[in-house]
Amino acid sequence: MVSGRVRAGQEAAIHQVDQDHQIELNIGLENYPGVGTLTIPPLPTPFTHKLRLHDQARRRLQVVASVVAQQGTGLKVSVSAPFWLVNKTGLPLVFRQEGVATETAGQYEEHEVARMVAPLLFSFVEQDASP
Repeated sequence: MVSGRVRAGQEAAIHQVDQDHQIELNIGLENYPGVGTLTIPPLPTPFTHKLRLHDQARRRLQVVASVVAQQGTGLKVSVSAPFWLVNKTGLPLVFRQEGVATETAGQYEEHEVARMVAPLLFSFVEQDASP
């Protein structure tokens, strides 16, 4: 088993991977307890997989993992959220999907008082809720 941490926007190389066997990656984000598990089959073709994570208030964030096998060099795994919301106004903003009762995952007091400088990762929690 190999474990490690990759900061947002950074890359890491793992050299102990055998692409002839199934690989499981546990993916977690800062401020999101728990992990989402990505299973990569042996000798994969390119694919994407949706992972569900929950913040400390149990609000759901869906991220997408993209996997591309690079012949002879390894696997490239990218994890991203469908949307990044950046508040450059200096005004306190709280985001919520229309038709959903709860606020978007990942928002805490820092957002309500406009002190959050990092982008807010956003995904629609209910695809049928918005018009």
